[in-house]
Amino acid sequence: MKKNRRNIISRDTVKGQDGFILIIALLSLLALTTIGILAISTSTTEVMIAGNTRLREIGLSSADSGIELSEPILRNINNLKFTDIPPAELTERIDALRAERNCVSQLNPDTENFQVNIGRNSKVSVDVDYVSAGAPGPGYALEEGGPPIVRKNYIINATSRGASGSETKVGAVYFLVGWCD
Repeated sequence: MKKNRRNIISRDTVKGQDGFILIIALLSLLALTTIGILAISTSTTEVMIAGNTRLREIGLSSADSGIELSEPILRNINNLKFTDIPPAELTERIDALRAERNCVSQLNPDTENFQVNIGRNSKVSVDVDYVSAGAPGPGYALEEGGPPIVRKNYIINATSRGASGSETKVGAVYFLVGWCD
């Protein structure tokens, strides 16, 4: 008889915990769902960060190409064939750029001299500003009876505007040894 009594007591104890396994299973499922949602959220954020980094790099390289293309234009105004200046404005823009190149115009950061076509979905505007002229430094010889040779200092600012509305600005200091007209 004692044997049957033990079985009855143990069955009653188990019957009082019928929903315990269900609660444990539901809590485990909730924890796994939370971990899954956090993983998806993290990966979405990482994709957005990578996209923004890509846009920043494209904007930076586009603006930098505007700086690179402006250097030959400073050496020779006739190199403006690389730019996107409408024919109606070409004479006015060339005169303004020539004035800055030849030490006539002073720093004017509000006007952009030309736009550059770099072949991407971004528009690059370049502004060349004459800052000052001074002695060229050692190693430059003056011609007999010729104009004095000077070192002309410029600030070149390039602004790239991307298709997504992003904007990147790059500035460079540039100097050119020559003479002022």
